Amino acid sequence: MRPELTDTFGNYALHGIDEIILPPPVSWWPLSAPGWQFLAALLLCAAAFYTVRAIRRYRRNRYRREILQAIETRRQQGQQAVLHYLPEALKLAALAAFSRHAVAQLSGEAWLDFLEQHCAALTFNDAIGRLLCVIDYQPPAAWQFSDAEAEALIARCCRWIREHEAADV
Repeated sequence: MRPELTDTFGNYALHGIDEIILPPPVSWWPLSAPGWQFLAALLLCAAAFYTVRAIRRYRRNRYRREILQAIETRRQQGQQAVLHYLPEALKLAALAAFSRHAVAQLSGEAWLDFLEQHCAALTFNDAIGRLLCVIDYQPPAAWQFSDAEAEALIARCCRWIREHEAADV
């Protein structure tokens, strides 16, 4: 048999006190305010803009990657194969970046000036730069330059392909 519970059962000091009902916790994701919604939309638009821009730049520079890969492939065949390919590689890069009208007829001094104009950090009107004309118009048996000069020319041409300023399309 159980004793009957009365109003006086338990601690007399706690009678009449109800349990506190807490409000729901504050969310860590405060997107209910219009300012936060605007900021989130703005950040989303900026991320989309920069992503599209990076994809376009990557696609636009595809010709650079392909030409540099072709140079590396020829590097495995030897220095002479790379040197023989350099004038063609530079012309291909220039034709991909600029109009055919501006590039196709260039040769000799005009070609070297064009290369200098579109990559200010490099010079082609010096002894090493002029080796391009020798390579382009003479057979490999007539080439008379050192391995260091050849490597400097290869490095300069690769740098031009990577860094030249392409025409705005």
